[in-house]
Amino acid sequence: MSSSKLSHQAALAQMPLTEKLAFTPKLLSVVTQAILALIGAPFRNRSTTPSTIKRHVMYTAVRAVVDSLTPLQNQYRAPHTDDIYNAYCKLHKQTPESEILQDGTRAHWIGPRNAKKIILYLHGGGYVVPAEPYSFAYLHTLRESLRDSVPADELPSVLYLSYDLAPGAQFPRQLIQASALLTHITANLGVDLSSIILAGDSAGGNLALALLSHLAHPHPAVPAVSLPASAKFLGVILISPWADFSISHPGFALNARKDELTPGFLVMCSTSFLGTPYPHAVDANTNYTQPGLAEPEWWDGIPVDNILITGGEDEIMIDGVKSVAAKLSKGRKGVQLLAAKDEAHEGPLLATLLAEPELGASADMIKSWVRGKIVLVTTANKDNGDASTPPEGRADSSAALETFDEEAAMAPLGNNPHAQAFFTYRITSYLPTMSETFNEPAEPIPRGIWATAKQSFRDLFIWKQRTETINEYGEVRYEWQAPPPLQNPFTLFASLGMRGWAMFLVGLFSWMADAFDFHALSIQTVKLSRYYGESRTSISTAITLTLLLRSVGAAIFGLFADRYGRKWPLVANMIILGILQIGTIYSGDFSQFLAVRAVFGLFMGGVYGSAIAMALENCPVDARGLMSGILQQGYSMGYVFAACANLGVGGSTESWKTVFWVGAGLSIAAGLVRVTFPESQQFIDAKKEGHKHITLADFWQDTRLMLAKEWKMVVYCIFLMVWFNFYSHTSQDSYTTFMLTGKSLDNTASSRASIIMKVGACVGGTILGYLSQFVGRRRTIIASGLISMAIIPAWILPKTEASLSASGFFMQFFVQGAWGVIPIHLNELSPPAFRSSFPGITYQLGNMISSPSAQIVNALAESMNITGVDGTQVPAYGPVMGVATAIIAAGIVVTTMFGPEKRGRHFELAKVAGAGVEPVKDIETAELEKVETRDQKTKEISA
Repeated sequence: MSSSKLSHQAALAQMPLTEKLAFTPKLLSVVTQAILALIGAPFRNRSTTPSTIKRHVMYTAVRAVVDSLTPLQNQYRAPHTDDIYNAYCKLHKQTPESEILQDGTRAHWIGPRNAKKIILYLHGGGYVVPAEPYSFAYLHTLRESLRDSVPADELPSVLYLSYDLAPGAQFPRQLIQASALLTHITANLGVDLSSIILAGDSAGGNLALALLSHLAHPHPAVPAVSLPASAKFLGVILISPWADFSISHPGFALNARKDELTPGFLVMCSTSFLGTPYPHAVDANTNYTQPGLAEPEWWDGIPVDNILITGGEDEIMIDGVKSVAAKLSKGRKGVQLLAAKDEAHEGPLLATLLAEPELGASADMIKSWVRGKIVLVTTANKDNGDASTPPEGRADSSAALETFDEEAAMAPLGNNPHAQAFFTYRITSYLPTMSETFNEPAEPIPRGIWATAKQSFRDLFIWKQRTETINEYGEVRYEWQAPPPLQNPFTLFASLGMRGWAMFLVGLFSWMADAFDFHALSIQTVKLSRYYGESRTSISTAITLTLLLRSVGAAIFGLFADRYGRKWPLVANMIILGILQIGTIYSGDFSQFLAVRAVFGLFMGGVYGSAIAMALENCPVDARGLMSGILQQGYSMGYVFAACANLGVGGSTESWKTVFWVGAGLSIAAGLVRVTFPESQQFIDAKKEGHKHITLADFWQDTRLMLAKEWKMVVYCIFLMVWFNFYSHTSQDSYTTFMLTGKSLDNTASSRASIIMKVGACVGGTILGYLSQFVGRRRTIIASGLISMAIIPAWILPKTEASLSASGFFMQFFVQGAWGVIPIHLNELSPPAFRSSFPGITYQLGNMISSPSAQIVNALAESMNITGVDGTQVPAYGPVMGVATAIIAAGIVVTTMFGPEKRGRHFELAKVAGAGVEPVKDIETAELEKVETRDQKTKEISA
């Protein structure tokens, strides 16, 4: 039995019971996401998703599989490579033939063992997944397609290496096996190197490049391969090679939903392969494990002249593919790169899996290239460095190609229906902006507060969004970019993946538990006043203390989260909140009660910024408006649950403690749940791309720099949050009192109306947050404010419970609909490295300044009377709330009209604070990086 087989079985034996138990639920999740993708497919954004429904559903399912399963679960899911080969032979009625090396490594033949030409193939799978059946199927199709165009005795056979899988076998085990197999072919089988084409896809391409490196620079831990000095491969084919382990290239954001791979899967694979949690670290093995990082001179001595590299413009690793091609091309004329449009990772193999009638431009190019190499060698009439010969009968369509070699152009692709769908060229230098067309130009962004405010106001009436693009050469261009089309919400839900949903739900749960803890006091003031023998006004002092100290907590824990990561500051925050809830229960007298609640406010303030930063940075950009609306309503959910808990425990004086016990349990549970999930991937990647060791001095230097450059944005956001907190408190806090006193409803009826009002808040926040992704953040807020002003009469004039419930529902629909935009709006306006502290501080300062809102409304209402529904004089809550809400809504509308917007900003790509972060240049625009898209138009990705 092969060593690869043994290592595979050993890996299964090592799988923990928890992974085995979780396997089936994870597969059910995959099926669910595939179904959601199918339902939402007709409504998907075709500019950010695959071109066909079949691909869209399949890629969604594959992303769900690779993102959710561990390496051992992936190996449990898939048959072993040896078993897949046996099934292939049975299907095609071929007698299995394999080479078995001394250490038990196996390599399998597709075609006769005595063929003159050999394709030595190394499969992909991130070094953790066995070969897939469609890999054998594609190679079979390639070989069969060559029968009519090469001599029968020159038809190549494929020798398919079955290497050991990580984490059971780590580097350099796979390189040892590939080197041993090459030695066996040349020494024992007597095959000349010039008759061998070395090929590999994805991780197999990575291994092929490692083998070339080993042949030129023998690795000390790998036995050397003895070859004649002048020996060279017939050629090398690299299909979507895994060039480096970075996940911060622009393609990862641009093609996140077009490809079947995910950054999380690649991180899992690289850490399993290297056996280190820091796969990006540069060491003595880097040139072998991450060939894209090797200098061009490293490749000078490799034994090959002709290399074909293919990749898809829709794959997340396309930048690495192009980069390694550029380095291989230095001093070598035979390097050809095909970056095929409308293809994702491993385009030919996936087209085979999907049974597509045409395998695509990459497959056609590989076939043409292999045929050309075999025919050229066979006839001995052409040099191997020439371009591959086009298949017979193909017309010239070289206008579809970009060529940069003066000696020879690439082979024309003729009548292939995919011919116009890609560009290909022989590389002499890597030019990332070969063919650029731009959106409509926009005038530069002016300087000065008033000038930018006026421009922001004018931009409201232009449907497109103004963007500032800065390419890698420092060139600045201002353009109008069309907003993304409105997508089916089910498609957006499916796009999150398991990791995104886990992070989002933890953030939502934490924010909801935080709100529950706060409202546990505010809805039980009567009970607490009886318990401590104090007036309700004195009990309200605890609420005021909480509000005052929340800003301090937001600053402390927000900066901790930006400095040390999202995970542990939030864990500590939530657990301490739970402990303080318990401390409140055991407060012996009123002074102790006030002291505990003051400290509670300090820790409560730290939750909002950390929770929304963690939740939103793990959501795809197109889904952030929708998820922001849901996330914000965690506050309303906390109120509803606290109200239900209060109703459930009854009205006895001592029952307040039970509600606080529930709140303590929720907070501690949120902290413990967060412990089970890893740090936010974006924070880990950003930190690795910054500095390995960020000192406290570096962090504070960047903080001071941010405050110096972004003070205008800080002031604007605080001002906006003051308006918004007045907006919610004025329209909510006294509405129950208004119904009790002004409309003579009983406690049960007013409670029902309040719950319906909160339901409207949850629905409005979700819907309007979703629409803001298409309509725009500012337009959504402005429309909500204007509509809420228009329905004020319907909100305060009705007399019945049903009418007040309905009007309260719609009022809170638009009030909290505007609030639903705030989490993502604040994150987009924040300096990218301070997205935990900035939103938290601005929100809590606004909350603190607006804290007297309820007292102001109550004082004004009780200072004047109106005639109630029963003819008696009652406090004027209705008129006061109506006028105040109208003034505040108008203030929000005006402030937002002249304020900035940075919708669609890719803030997750930013470095962490302390890694040399430059804040955005103006408060109105994000700095953007330009990368090529499928249609050769530039795509803006916020830096």
